[in-house]
Amino acid sequence: MSLIEECYASGRGELVDTIEARKEGGTVSHLYCSGWEDRVCTTEDGRTLTFVAMAMDLALPKNDNSAFQNLVLGLDNVTGEVQEVVEEAKAAGDRF
Repeated sequence: MSLIEECYASGRGELVDTIEARKEGGTVSHLYCSGWEDRVCTTEDGRTLTFVAMAMDLALPKNDNSAFQNLVLGLDNVTGEVQEVVEEAKAAGDRF
């Protein structure tokens, strides 16, 4: 069974974008998924986590040989949580 077949088999026929973000060196994960309802998902390493639903958009890197692989994320910020965490990391000079 290919990875895509396994995804569809375990995901009831739907793929959901999920993001696990953490400040560099931090221990707290921020878990987000696209859609209207929170999801409980099992990660590649076997952890079962609850992802908070929000509006999300992803722009994948271009498929070229430029050596730049930027992933652009657009996350809903209605609660202000995303901006608060990112700004805290930036102020400390850490990556997020």
